Amino acid sequence: MNNLKIFIAEDEEALVEIYSERFKKAGYIVSSFKNGLELLEGLSKETPDVVLLDIMMPEMDGYDVLNSIHQNFIDQGKQNVKVIVWSNSGSAE
Repeated sequence: MNNLKIFIAEDEEALVEIYSERFKKAGYIVSSFKNGLELLEGLSKETPDVVLLDIMMPEMDGYDVLNSIHQNFIDQGKQNVKVIVWSNSGSAE
């Protein structure tokens, strides 16, 4: 086990299940969040090694989440949050 923690912010439950399963099998600790507000609440409690952030989410989109992470965490020196942004906006659906 590598004990690295990944936060996944994604509103598509099927994608969350796929990625969570694969990361857990690889030994990662995974927490998932359905929207940006839930993610920010999670970040206020602990710092993951990486955040996988969807852009298109309800409540608060990924762009607003990135701005909030900078303003409330990184710019104030509270956390060094690494974020990978992803989106499936080019899909046929």
